[in-house]
Amino acid sequence: MSGANGPMHARRPRVLFLCTGNACRSQMAEGWARTLHGALIEAHSAGTQPHDRRVRDEIRAFIAGLPKRLDQAACEGRGGAEGRA
Repeated sequence: MSGANGPMHARRPRVLFLCTGNACRSQMAEGWARTLHGALIEAHSAGTQPHDRRVRDEIRAFIAGLPKRLDQAACEGRGGAEGRA
């Protein structure tokens, strides 16, 4: 795009995803926004009472095995794949 005085650079709008802890939801939203629309927006996340790094690491460890397919989740505690109904 160019104007009368040379090229015009459109500024990308800034989007802030805000939640209390900035440990999960807002970071996920920021990641999705950057992945899906990074060329169109400048995404950021923050928290009003952000958790320290240790809490974020614990959350990541808690969800480390995710996502699962439905058939994997349904077989847990039933002897694995052989326990399917």
